[in-house]
Amino acid sequence: MITGMSVGGTAAERRRGTIAALLVCAVLGGLGTALALLSAPAAVVAPFAFPALLLVPLYVAASHWTIDFEIRKHSYSTVLAQIPVVVGALVVGPALHLTYRLLAALIYACYRRQPPVKVAYNLASAAFDVGAVVLAVSLAPGHGHPGPVVWLAVYAALIASEIITSGALHLVFHLLRLGVSWRDLRDQLAGALVSSTVFTGLAVVTVLALWTEPASGGLIAALAGLLGLAYRGHRRLTAQQRQTEQLYEFVKELGPLDVPSAELTRVLEQVRELLQSTHLELAVARPNGSWEHVDVSDAGGGATPRDPEFAARVARRGTPVLHTRQVGDPDRMATPLVGTGGLLGVL
Repeated sequence: MITGMSVGGTAAERRRGTIAALLVCAVLGGLGTALALLSAPAAVVAPFAFPALLLVPLYVAASHWTIDFEIRKHSYSTVLAQIPVVVGALVVGPALHLTYRLLAALIYACYRRQPPVKVAYNLASAAFDVGAVVLAVSLAPGHGHPGPVVWLAVYAALIASEIITSGALHLVFHLLRLGVSWRDLRDQLAGALVSSTVFTGLAVVTVLALWTEPASGGLIAALAGLLGLAYRGHRRLTAQQRQTEQLYEFVKELGPLDVPSAELTRVLEQVRELLQSTHLELAVARPNGSWEHVDVSDAGGGATPRDPEFAARVARRGTPVLHTRQVGDPDRMATPLVGTGGLLGVL
């Protein structure tokens, strides 16, 4: 699934690349659609009634809440589409499953306001995922119950789908002149192999629990929600720790700086990025009691006076100050910078 995209090259090259990329998406989506429509229903009988329309919100939720992880210092992001695609392949007809999967992809594309090429690829990838899995399920002997052969077939189909859709994505990026390499494709496939293995196993456990006791679906949903909340908290804490470490390493390497100077502006810009702020201002105290301001922001900045009264209030307090957001105004945070000789300034 594409999560971000920007096209490079001249206007004519972008136009040709976009047309070629759309053709690649059309071939991939057409192949997935053909696999789904030519597949027979699964040779298993579910002991519970599953509302097929429930697949739509499940797919939308899986697309929205991604899972981010690291392998050997490489970051990967994946969606939890394995669970609904496996459940749908076993208890919903292939054509209806494909329809609801594409409907969910369209709903999410409209919600995210995705560009045409991204929409085309995500639709094609969704169609191929469904087509590969429902074909594997239809060919595997189920004997009324999803046994080991079915699970192996599902896993093989998901791995094959990851390889083919990742290759198609690599080709789309190449046609759009995004400068990807074979190493990028290799890293993407490595992450896909790990995520498919883990989340296919989770899908197997989910289906087996539903097959044994349909009422366990509520417990599974509750556990998934709690684990999702715990994961988001863990990810937020990890990001904060990483940001603090980066800021500490950055500050350790700082030396004397002149105010104002191009070097100081560059340093402030790096600090702004580390703090993930839209605006960063340094107010330096002068011996005559005045303030000299240097600021950087998303819209650019320079050595222009901003709010000397605010800097003076923070300096008098001697402690950090947080101004929460008012109507139409952003949050503001300031802290005094104190050295061995006293107050140096306010950040």
